[in-house]
Amino acid sequence: MSCETAQGNDDSDYIPIKRFDKNNQKIDIRFPRSLTTMSNSLPSNNNPSGKSRIAWVHIGCEKTGTSSIQKFLLENQKILALEGLYFPIECGLLSNHRLHWIIDDDPNLHPFAYHHESGMGNSLEIERSKFTNEHYEKVNTFQTSHRQESHVVYSSEHLHSRVYNTSTIQALKDWLLPLYDDIKIVVYLRRQDKLALSAYSTHLRGGTTEAFRFPQADIESPYFGYRKLVNQWASVFGKSNVLIKHFEKKQLHKESIVDDFGRIMDFDFSDSIYDLPVNSNTSLSHAAKYCLIQINRKIAKHDTCSETSARWQPVKDEFIKFVESTNVKTSDKDTHLATRTDAKDFYNRFTEDNAQLFSEYQLDWDFSDDFTMYSESNQTVLNDLLKDSETVASNKDLLPQSHEVIQIRKQAAEIINNFGNSTSAENKILLDDLSVC
Repeated sequence: MSCETAQGNDDSDYIPIKRFDKNNQKIDIRFPRSLTTMSNSLPSNNNPSGKSRIAWVHIGCEKTGTSSIQKFLLENQKILALEGLYFPIECGLLSNHRLHWIIDDDPNLHPFAYHHESGMGNSLEIERSKFTNEHYEKVNTFQTSHRQESHVVYSSEHLHSRVYNTSTIQALKDWLLPLYDDIKIVVYLRRQDKLALSAYSTHLRGGTTEAFRFPQADIESPYFGYRKLVNQWASVFGKSNVLIKHFEKKQLHKESIVDDFGRIMDFDFSDSIYDLPVNSNTSLSHAAKYCLIQINRKIAKHDTCSETSARWQPVKDEFIKFVESTNVKTSDKDTHLATRTDAKDFYNRFTEDNAQLFSEYQLDWDFSDDFTMYSESNQTVLNDLLKDSETVASNKDLLPQSHEVIQIRKQAAEIINNFGNSTSAENKILLDDLSVC
């Protein structure tokens, strides 16, 4: 059974969802209510009870503590629900990635397709209807149990990194509207050069074999162009419904992203009744990055379907967990991946656009103009080491910093040795072929 186009039928028989194809042509699609088991009890945004049903849609940005927020919401889901705040795990864990799936114009290409996870082999339309039914029913039940006021919080950084146009955002709004009286969008922003640096660790975990470089991005990119990002969401949900927050430790409530997020919704997440999660997405030390890129290159050297590549992949996954749990810092974080000049040049692409955003939304904060965390040198030992360890060793220009090169290699060797002692004999044999010194 497929979804119907929006024409020639009684509107009350369908759940309307506006969608757009790849050519940005409008397609009005309606899920037949007959596919659901709750066709007569779907919530209405007319809200005759008069209670306040609020949705908070946290869209990131990426690398702004989203995993910490999501982990807190998951670990405290039951007690939060009793307090009037529901985190819908049926929308995906940890990130509510199925929000993106429900509004994607080509979800078969999306890695988080719900119908693939279910293994039922149903058509995409039926799976969407099943998911919509499941979610609507759970939210409706929760709202009924909190008649005065209820809060539902969605959190997905994919809404920052994978949603590129207002038509997709409108599709999300259409999907949410039957459930809520008020929908708020929450976005945390961090200075663009810091976002790029932090994202590199994710790319390393994902398999990149390349050393760090600032991307060729500008204000037209909704990933780094914050004004375009915010205005797209504001054009659909309304400017007053978009809350823009500064992701900078000293600017956060109690210097905590979790506490700050709770404060937005008027919840005290620092209360002792809640369990605080272990820090998520631990940053990798310089030595760990050096080891990981060597492993990535081992995997990339062979065909992804080859036996050798298949043997290396689980080693890599186990290695990441190992270094995150035993992470040893060498010196200052990711800023050793770039020079001060390069960082300033990249950030300067966005300063004027940022200023317009802060003015248009009357924000009382601005990004810091302090770049002293970067090296004044024209060379970055760590990134040069990631590029090619052989050339770095013989580069006379690096002799003043050669001690740091030696230290990174020494720590890398120690990490590999310690990991080898904790893993299987088969994996240890593979590690013997990994040269980090």
